[in-house]
Amino acid sequence: MTITKIELSKMIAIDNNMTQKAAREAIDAVFSAIVQNLQEGTNVKINGFGTFGVRRVGEKNGVNPKTHEHIVIPAHNKMTMKYATAIKEFVKQNDDITKSLEEE
Repeated sequence: MTITKIELSKMIAIDNNMTQKAAREAIDAVFSAIVQNLQEGTNVKINGFGTFGVRRVGEKNGVNPKTHEHIVIPAHNKMTMKYATAIKEFVKQNDDITKSLEEE
């Protein structure tokens, strides 16, 4: 199951006694702040959730899977996400999550 931003904004609106529009604007503001900080090279840590970051990946050799041609993959930036320990442990120990994923 996947929750969209609209569904998330409905949940937040109900739980916090606010309009769906206000909830959607809050979500947009959070995402915008995360992206802006990543563009500036700053990691974003949200306690209890995780840390968003950007790291540089060096140039490396690869193979085009269609043509089997050897290629050079240029150096580039890669977004990273390090999940908080509490979330990792919850997912690791909760069988209901994997059952719902298998149903999709």
